[in-house]
Amino acid sequence: MKTQTIHCGIILQAPLPLVFEAYFELDHLKIFRDFPYLGGFDYAEPKKEYFKAGHQHWIYFKDGSSAVRKINTFFPGLSFSAVVYHFSSLRFKGLYSIEYSFNFSEGPGNTGSRISCKYDFRFRSGLWALIFEAFAKEMISKNIDAFLQRTAENMQFRGLSIN
Repeated sequence: MKTQTIHCGIILQAPLPLVFEAYFELDHLKIFRDFPYLGGFDYAEPKKEYFKAGHQHWIYFKDGSSAVRKINTFFPGLSFSAVVYHFSSLRFKGLYSIEYSFNFSEGPGNTGSRISCKYDFRFRSGLWALIFEAFAKEMISKNIDAFLQRTAENMQFRGLSIN
């Protein structure tokens, strides 16, 4: 199995518990909504109390296909990770899974908060990984950076400062 990884991060001048909560409550698949190739998709975002390791729910695409999202880890205030897999659409025949994780720590000099996120795209063959790298990886990386930045800016509107 071939894997393509995207790393992104941001440092905020805001308390770690507030940062964790703000980012945890977001739709972490939103970064894919701007890709016409993927087609529309929707799912009911589970309530926070269901976010425990092992919880899973279905994602439904407008073409009638589906995938499963499963919470792998959840450590309040520190990190969470999930995997999207079991794609039923031929549109994703080369994609085995997307695993993502968000880690939270104190910022430099123990001030503020640092967020590091990682998305691993696992492909069934090297050819699909190469196609992803050539046509989608950079755009998805920019979407993740924009997602992190927009969330930080929304926090700023609530009186928190960002770097």
